[in-house]
Amino acid sequence: MTQPICCLTVTLTACLSLLAGTCLANEPYASARAGSDPEAQPIRLAALGSEEAASGGQSAHPFPGNKERHLREAAKYRLELDNDVAFGSDNQFSNGWSFQIHTPVADSWETLEGPANPIKKIGAWLPTLTKEGLKYRASLAIGQILQTPEEIENPNPIPNDVPYLGILALQGAWIAFNDTDFRGFEFTLGAIGRPSMAEQTQNFVHEVITNDDVAEGWDNQLEDEVAINLNYMAKKKFYRTGNPSGFSFDAAINGNIALGTIFTLADVRLETRFGSNMPKGFLYFPNVAARSLTYDATLAPPNRSKASFYGSLALGATAMGHYIGLDGNVFKDNDIGEDVEKEDFLGLANIGVHYERQSWGVHLTWTLTTDTIDEDEFPLPPGQDPENAFGTLMFEWRI
Repeated sequence: MTQPICCLTVTLTACLSLLAGTCLANEPYASARAGSDPEAQPIRLAALGSEEAASGGQSAHPFPGNKERHLREAAKYRLELDNDVAFGSDNQFSNGWSFQIHTPVADSWETLEGPANPIKKIGAWLPTLTKEGLKYRASLAIGQILQTPEEIENPNPIPNDVPYLGILALQGAWIAFNDTDFRGFEFTLGAIGRPSMAEQTQNFVHEVITNDDVAEGWDNQLEDEVAINLNYMAKKKFYRTGNPSGFSFDAAINGNIALGTIFTLADVRLETRFGSNMPKGFLYFPNVAARSLTYDATLAPPNRSKASFYGSLALGATAMGHYIGLDGNVFKDNDIGEDVEKEDFLGLANIGVHYERQSWGVHLTWTLTTDTIDEDEFPLPPGQDPENAFGTLMFEWRI
């Protein structure tokens, strides 16, 4: 049971090392940026020596010059916390979290800071991700998804309700964008079932943080198996108006395709932003792992020294081919999840409030959907909500 966790831990450690790197790993690219000037390298080495001396002999910053960059273009950490408690619910998607690292914006895959050459080569190799006038970025995320039925205090299988589901996932994304166009790929690898540690996570939160009843039915969760997903997303900004450094409004169309064992779907969304000193680029709306990409496609706002404060509204429609939380295991033959039937088409709305400074930002969003479960064939228990709504609190800060 512990092997998938060990594999994910080893993979995460290796990927973090590749992405975050060290000052020595970045040094060849610093030398390349210095060009052929014979004095540039000694100066660079002397600067590194000064930084190390100032820090007591420790390694220099993994992303040189990052502290001079605006949050939107800098290497950054991001923490997402998702929960349906904002809507007085604890069923279907119950809660989740994601911790992410995003590289600084680069002018090409070759000059992208942080990742080792294999990571850069993947970005350069992926179709549609290399074009003049675009900026480039890579990211890595680890996160967890928890789904529960309504009666979490019942230790027995519950007919006509969603099954217990836990997913622990590692995601890598490569994006290319500017203020008008966006395209990106993401690959997800994860563990489903007991290795996801979803039971331990939910009951820890209920016991220690929220003082709620623990979930007694995790023995009935979907069986252990590997999760794999591939996503592609493209966006086009088609309207903007107002004063960029003052109040402005913009709108973009978004298309997303997912193929895999967690989600197989296609959706389209209209995304709008409105507010003061908005960053250039595109809106990011949180989602559960593999539902869409985990990315940061933004550039510094017109006034870098001024805070950005803006709202967002996204409306979408989804054709859902497969969702493991309602369709059940892919590689295991069992009847878990056969007592519910998913809706093949659903609508979605995402509402957000965003506040950003030069080195940090905080975001609060609400995600609402139409019915995700078809009750015509399998009615839910009384009081159960066929919709799937949740709120997200997101923090991000410059590395």
